[in-house]
Amino acid sequence: MSDDIITGNGEDWLPSYADAYESDISESARTEGKKSAAYGDDDKNACFGPETAKVGDVLKEYIKDEIEDAQYYRILAFRAKSRREREIFAAASKDETRHAKKLSTAYFIATGKRYWPKSDLPDLRVPPLRLALRERFAEERAAAAKYEAAAKKTADRCLKEMLEDISLDERRHASEMIKMLEDMD
Repeated sequence: MSDDIITGNGEDWLPSYADAYESDISESARTEGKKSAAYGDDDKNACFGPETAKVGDVLKEYIKDEIEDAQYYRILAFRAKSRREREIFAAASKDETRHAKKLSTAYFIATGKRYWPKSDLPDLRVPPLRLALRERFAEERAAAAKYEAAAKKTADRCLKEMLEDISLDERRHASEMIKMLEDMD
């Protein structure tokens, strides 16, 4: 499967720690995948460097998962019966898209390849709201745990920070889903 190119208008979606890695990665290291002095003298000082490149396939899966989650939340927002529900689901969709963009940026910096999968999900079936909230609660908790575990395993300080940030968002989403369930009749 070939890598698809990210399209967009340069929205403000770079991580807050973008300044930290802009100067850490040289052009030749990005395009050739070679370790250079720009990464730092050792892998523990790297920022989206060789350690991140090693988990490129995992990042691609994470990107795909986040895009699918964003679509799921868009469907829930479309179906929402109240303004509050619509706002919560739309915000969650936006967060998931932002996560995918952050992960895609890290993947590009580490590998020199852009990745943004086409997201044709004709089989995406969203159950009625109560069941969807239950499903999303479980999925968000699992995603938070996945990102937290991945953050603990990596030696790349920037990847670690990004994964921890995403994990916190996923935990917040789970809390929002449970709160919505509690507020239901």
